[in-house]
Amino acid sequence: MLDSTPDNETLFRVPQIIIIAMASGVIIFAIAAAVVFGPENGENGDEERQSFVSYIALGFAVVVAILRGLIGAAVTRSHLQTAAESWDSLDENSRTRQLLAGYQTRLIVESALLEAVAFFAITAYIIDGQLWILGIVVAVVALMLIAFPTRSKIESWIADQRKAIEAEQAFS
Repeated sequence: MLDSTPDNETLFRVPQIIIIAMASGVIIFAIAAAVVFGPENGENGDEERQSFVSYIALGFAVVVAILRGLIGAAVTRSHLQTAAESWDSLDENSRTRQLLAGYQTRLIVESALLEAVAFFAITAYIIDGQLWILGIVVAVVALMLIAFPTRSKIESWIADQRKAIEAEQAFS
């Protein structure tokens, strides 16, 4: 692992800042939408169209929930293949930094997918005025915070990826 220098500690803070920023953006937009377009401000559309966009947002959430893990795994696999190519020429610190970059890439991609679902759900709320759609926003923010990258989670992920690369190289 990386030694505990201030520069290396910053590397562990970046993923945390990314998640906090993404979740904060969703929360702020949801609060603004609820205040400006809330139920006390009247209906937001005719009865026929009332839930149409909300149901599309719900479908989008289901699709992203299924694809998120697959896309994250594909990003990780691609990054590991790249890391494995230069693995022998790198020192331990460089290897760890390269794996950390892969972790951050996966985290950003998966979180951006969740963020898109949340913004779509908030937009559906603005258009349709259906309060239930905000449940998706709450679930997405909860998923983002559950996946919050602590140092121990990051170190564990890096150790697992290091083992995977070394096992793959042992067989080749």
